[in-house]
Amino acid sequence: MIEIPYGELSDLALLNLIDEFITRDSSVTDGTLEQKREQILTLLKSGKAYITYDTDSASAHIWTSEELRRMSTRSRECEPRNSQTH
Repeated sequence: MIEIPYGELSDLALLNLIDEFITRDSSVTDGTLEQKREQILTLLKSGKAYITYDTDSASAHIWTSEELRRMSTRSRECEPRNSQTH
């Protein structure tokens, strides 16, 4: 995954990503669509959400810090442990 600063996206690309995030993320439920968009933009500006690009799937996503933390924890849990034989 590659992190992409939100300011490097076109306005339309950023808006589309934010809208996709809103429809996917159940924690963004209160307010009008515009209010939800502003809420996500605020998270991006404050560093509490990030845009990533996955080269394997060729897709971009917005992730909250909490989501990335959970993914990182799960990833470490799934890694094979080095076993040393004597």
